[in-house]
Amino acid sequence: MNDLLKFHLNGDSVQLQHMHHFHCDEDKNHFDILPLVTDYDEIDKQIIERIENLTAADNQIWNSTDGKNYQFAHGLFQYPAMMVPVVQKKIIEIIKNAAPQIDSMIDPFMGSSTSLIAGMQLGLNCYGQDINPLAILLSKVKTNTIPFTNFELSKENLLNAITDDPSSALECLEFNVGKWFKHGVALQIGKIARGIKTESDLSTRQFYWIVLAETIRLTSNDRTSTFKLHIRSAENLESWNPSPVAIFTELLDSSIEKLNVLYRLLKNSGYLNNDNIYIREVFTGFGDTSKSLSFPGTNQFPLLVTSPPYGDNRTTVPYGQHSYLALQWIDPKDIGINVEYLQGLSMYSIDNKSLGGTLKGKPYQEFLEVLLKVSINFRKDYTEKFANLNSPLKNKIVVFLYDLYKSVENANSSLLVNGYSVWTIGNRNVGGEIVRNNAYLIDFLTYLNSKFITTITREIFNKRMPKKNDRASLMNFEDIIIFRKLDGKER
Repeated sequence: MNDLLKFHLNGDSVQLQHMHHFHCDEDKNHFDILPLVTDYDEIDKQIIERIENLTAADNQIWNSTDGKNYQFAHGLFQYPAMMVPVVQKKIIEIIKNAAPQIDSMIDPFMGSSTSLIAGMQLGLNCYGQDINPLAILLSKVKTNTIPFTNFELSKENLLNAITDDPSSALECLEFNVGKWFKHGVALQIGKIARGIKTESDLSTRQFYWIVLAETIRLTSNDRTSTFKLHIRSAENLESWNPSPVAIFTELLDSSIEKLNVLYRLLKNSGYLNNDNIYIREVFTGFGDTSKSLSFPGTNQFPLLVTSPPYGDNRTTVPYGQHSYLALQWIDPKDIGINVEYLQGLSMYSIDNKSLGGTLKGKPYQEFLEVLLKVSINFRKDYTEKFANLNSPLKNKIVVFLYDLYKSVENANSSLLVNGYSVWTIGNRNVGGEIVRNNAYLIDFLTYLNSKFITTITREIFNKRMPKKNDRASLMNFEDIIIFRKLDGKER
């Protein structure tokens, strides 16, 4: 009996407070015991062959555009640099078909839970963590399968509470609210926030908070042309007069339908029980993968699907900065984090906590020695290409890649022997030199005794962020790299 199964059957409650769903198959009232597949070399070949056949049949199959990023639940909130849902689902499906015993997956950089929802559509136990509180809240809402069939009364009560609210309190944390919101806009957002707090059901409140987050994104003084915060021009601000209450009201119905589409997909696939609860487990929580994993149990997962940052967030994709304004209004208790975590939060706090987020106090030389040991490609690039960069840029590269390596090490340690991992990653440009994240990642996992299976290269379409700045640029392609963890005896 593996550790995860023992964890469930013993009824251990240490982690249950973080789970959306805890159950076994109601019809059978026991956990399925699937036959073991031992010829993993043959499974590897099946995975490679299936990918090659799909690519030969349609050479654009992996190049799905951003339009498919925002289907059903994926469109609740415009989260930065989302993975393409149909691509991730197809890859998980390929691996699961080749290895049917796979019943669980993890994503240690879950973001907006694109991979987790893909896993749910295939009936897997899904576990994810992220360092961004808004990503955690968004993932909780998107993976909650309770349908909003009796939602009208709750919605009516909320809208009445907003309309009848006489208060002029702003209802947000102390930050430069006047810079980012017109006064009348801020007053309306405060009324919505107070109205949400009158809802007694936690899951419903969490959903309302996400609708409010999207409302805030659409009504703030931010230009929204990139994921970094930029004030609108003075000319634009003069005529800028959105109505948060009207936008929130409009978003409610469309957001409910987006969740219900996913609910119907899962229902029709037989993945919801009689109470309309997902028949597997879903865990979404806070975690810094470069430090540790917060999933229940360790060394027990057969599949990992993720996309880590391609560089420090400040100069690549500012996930935390994009989430900053919404987090000033959302009740942190409803996210499941400490209130103190958000108090005093700056625009850059979350991004500074992410991979390579800050150079201050980091033992650069120690990090460098580790990287030179674990990656032959980094050793080559550091000697030949990065030698021409100034020290701050070299340090930036080293600190980020060290954090990435520690994350890969922690994530890989959570896999079962012969577990598969799928990593979506792109390269970047620092100081005019390409930082080959894809090559270093392959080196990292090879060093950690995993077998390279194959790579899919896909074109990135319409990612809304600057193509160039003085410190970094986003490449136009990214790689989906598949590995299998070995048992320590193989190489």
